[in-house]
Amino acid sequence: MSSNGSSDFGWMMSSDVCNGSCSKREVSVTSSAVSMTVGIISNILALFILIKAYHRFKFKSKAAFLFFASALVLTDLFGHLINGSLAIYVYISRKDWERFDLNKSLCDFFGVCMAFFGLTPLLLGSLMAVERCIGVTRPLFHTTALGPHHVKRLLGVTWMLGLLVALLPILFQRRYQVQRSRSWCFFRLQGMRDWVDVFLPILFSVLGLLALLVSLVCNTVTGLTLLRCRGQLDRNHHRHCRNTSHHSEMVCQLLAIMLVSCVCWGPLLVRNFYWLVLELKEVNMNQEKLAKLQAQVRIGGKGTARRKRKVVHRTATADDKKLQSSLKKLAVNNIAGIEEVNMIKDDGTVIHFNNPKVQASLSANTFAITGHAETKQLTEMLPGILSQLGADSLTSLRKLAEQFPRQVLDNKAPKAEDIDEEDDDVPDLVENFDEASKNEAN
Repeated sequence: MSSNGSSDFGWMMSSDVCNGSCSKREVSVTSSAVSMTVGIISNILALFILIKAYHRFKFKSKAAFLFFASALVLTDLFGHLINGSLAIYVYISRKDWERFDLNKSLCDFFGVCMAFFGLTPLLLGSLMAVERCIGVTRPLFHTTALGPHHVKRLLGVTWMLGLLVALLPILFQRRYQVQRSRSWCFFRLQGMRDWVDVFLPILFSVLGLLALLVSLVCNTVTGLTLLRCRGQLDRNHHRHCRNTSHHSEMVCQLLAIMLVSCVCWGPLLVRNFYWLVLELKEVNMNQEKLAKLQAQVRIGGKGTARRKRKVVHRTATADDKKLQSSLKKLAVNNIAGIEEVNMIKDDGTVIHFNNPKVQASLSANTFAITGHAETKQLTEMLPGILSQLGADSLTSLRKLAEQFPRQVLDNKAPKAEDIDEEDDDVPDLVENFDEASKNEAN
């Protein structure tokens, strides 16, 4: 009874945990899918309205604003589509990045999309605010300076700037990092290694805050200009101000875009910027402390500990990778049970291998011997290796033995030059010793 009760209780606990995690995952997938669907539908409707209005005002001053607005809606549409699809895939995979993203390529792509589709709408919003500010305050300059080709060029530069900032971590070989919620990837915000890891998210935050600041200033100037124009009492000015309804409508749209951007991105950008500045100071302080500690360290000299050098002897049996790859191509086979290999050279020496690794390829007529080699004299090896030699080896050994005494005798025989040198050392006999001996006898 107790065992059954414990097993049932364990199953209920695991079931509850599974149901809780599965329900959270289902809620996350559902919320991501709903957000992506609503964003795509609203952007498609807005894009349809803007394209229709652009064809209406194609040759008027409002065309540039509509063109930028269409680009903003199109960018936001692709952002919802790509980022939403990636988020849904991550939730379906249970956020197990180690399983479905071993080489971290998906995280890099996710991070690039998050950075590009996050920064580019802010830049486009500030560009639209600048365009309306110039159109209201300097209408003649707006007509001459912002032609269709200039507008397209500005749009291309804005997209390229956002893409460049998004690709900087890849170019600097600083890969994107899975964030704490494990549902998305972004710049490295934890575990900063050096100033480059701090610089990349700071650049993103600075550009985003700068875009919001430019939008705020330009929209404020545009709104004040329109209010001053409406307050004029002159009839000509009043008649001119009746044409400012379109400008007021566009300014209201810009204010709505700026408000949404400030609410969504403002707190995040400010918090990241403040936190990254503190992190940068900490990195600099750590480097200064490290430099001071390095200056205090003294290597060598009186009073310092003696440094011991550890010599690691590498054995000669380490396989060479290139050699092994070449032997694999020849399809060599290992020959087991060989205790020693002796290679007899012409000068009477023997290369001796003890317990070697022998590989052979009969088709390629190739033999490979790997092991510790020792050079010995033939006279040391002869008693023990005679039983290992075949008929051909014995014949070669007999010839070598016949040549060996001749070489020894030739080496031992004195040369004529040596004899002459020895004679030079002995003094010549000058006196006659025979006569002296005869005189002593008499």
